[in-house]
Order: sequence, then structure tokens, then C-alpha cells
Amino acid sequence: MSYFCTGFFLPRGYPETVTPDYLRFQLWAIPAHITGWMSTSLATSSLLKAVGVGNSAVGATAAAAAIKWITKDGIGAAGRVLVGGRLGNVFDEDPKRWRMVAEAFLTVGLALEIATAFSPANFIVLAGAGNLSRAVGRGMTNPCFRIIQTHFAAASNVGDVAAKEEVWEVSAQLLGLAGSVGLLKAIEATGKPENVLGVWAAVQVLHSLLRYKSLAVLQFPSVNQKRACLLAAAHVAGNPLPGQLAKVIWHLHTTRRAVPESKEA
Repeated sequence: MSYFCTGFFLPRGYPETVTPDYLRFQLWAIPAHITGWMSTSLATSSLLKAVGVGNSAVGATAAAAAIKWITKDGIGAAGRVLVGGRLGNVFDEDPKRWRMVAEAFLTVGLALEIATAFSPANFIVLAGAGNLSRAVGRGMTNPCFRIIQTHFAAASNVGDVAAKEEVWEVSAQLLGLAGSVGLLKAIEATGKPENVLGVWAAVQVLHSLLRYKSLAVLQFPSVNQKRACLLAAAHVAGNPLPGQLAKVIWHLHTTRRAVPESKEA
């Protein structure tokens, strides 16, 4: 069983073929993925309620609901185009910081989608703005994660690392969806659908914390000007290098110039 799990979840030749921070990142990322799917499912349930699914009093027709949904998705697609066209050259500089910026956009988007359940009349505005914010977040997430995947591939085994990431993420998705079903049933049992807001907020806070922890363990082998300043300050102060740097890496403003790490740093 241990051999099967190792071969199923870890790249061939582990641990020599990946960076030392690979497994620690995955162990934090798994619960982050799980809570992320739970948060998204709660937002989806609010969207469905807002367009009238399962609510005979609203009586929304299939065509009307579809038009609302398509409009929402169209607005979101515009956001992804904007990110790719205008921000594509900034992610290499500081992928961890931009991944947390993406998390903020995703959180705002989900909050707006949750709000549709409380104001169905404003569905297009709330859902459109929410999907736009989430699309911007996803547009930032994807390039940042490609950088992280490439970082893990210590033996130039990007394909193997990407394939195993799919295994990790889908496993987390299944657990997250199962947890979502339990949460939705529990909310339904209370007879107070408005409780979805508090439950979602708790899940999303936990998810964001787990995402932060997963990124904090990453240690990139090269430095930009911001990292160089932190390394120099730590060296002068006699602090350990460079492991502690990863935990404070997004505390300073980014710059666009990257320099190779010096052995004296």
C-alpha cells in the first residue's frame, strides 16, 4: 500500500527528482484545495437559489436562468483577458505574492456570489461582478502555479510533477465536494438558509490561511531585488539564511528586476 501511494501521488524518483519543499507544499495545499471546493460549492448554491432553482415562488424559467448565467460568465471571461493582456509580465518576479493577491480577488468574487441569495433582483450585477473578480483571480493563479510547478521539477520532470499535481488536486476536489454536501445538508436542516453566509465565511478564512501556509514553505533558488534586500539585512544581523526568507517574502514591494543569488548572501 505504501509503495502504491508513493507511486500514485509522488513523481518518479522522489525525493531526488523534486525540490525539498515539494511535499511540505502539497501537505498544506491539499486542505487548502478541499476548503476551496467547499467554499465554491456554497457560493454556487447561493447562485442557484438566486436564479430561482428549487424555488417555485420565484418561478424562473429555464431560458431566463440560462441568460443570467451566460451573462455572468461573459463578464468573467473579460476579466481573464484583461489579466493575461496587461499583467502577464509581473508574475515571474514574485509568484507567491501574486498568488495571495489572486486569493483576495477570489474571496471577493465568492462573497459577491453568496450575496446573490440575499438579493436575487440584483443577480446580474452581483454575479457579474463576482465572476469578474474570480476570473481575475484565476487569471493570476494559473501563471503563478506554472512557475511553482517548474520550480518543483528539480530533474526537469515538469510533466511528471504536473501529472501528480492533478492527482493531488482531484483527490482534494472529491473530499471537498463530499464535505460540501454535508455542509449544505446541515444548513438545510436548520431551516435557515441565511446561515450559508456564516458557514462560507468560516470556510473561506480557513482556506485562505491554508493557502498562505502552503506558499510560505516555498523556497525559490534565485532572488530578485526584494529578496536580495532581505537576504542582505539578515546576513548583516547574523540571522539564519535563506530558509526564514520564505516566510516574509511578500512583505516588501516587488520590483521587476531579478538577479541570481550570490553565494555570499
